Amino acid sequence: MSSRRETEYRGYKIEMERRDLCWTVSVSPTRPELPILSRSSFPTITQSERAALAQAQRRVDRALRH
Repeated sequence: MSSRRETEYRGYKIEMERRDLCWTVSVSPTRPELPILSRSSFPTITQSERAALAQAQRRVDRALRH
């Protein structure tokens, strides 16, 4: 069973898919001037949707700082 979530954060689209006991997250810019993340898709080791989203948001924040 899998479930999907999608949201936007600071100009990035965050797509999350629950697979078994963890979330797989994809992050992509919605505007061409925004930096592309070096790893735009990554698995998490958490079952918590909130924690998976927080990981994605931290990656966006780091990309925007540099």
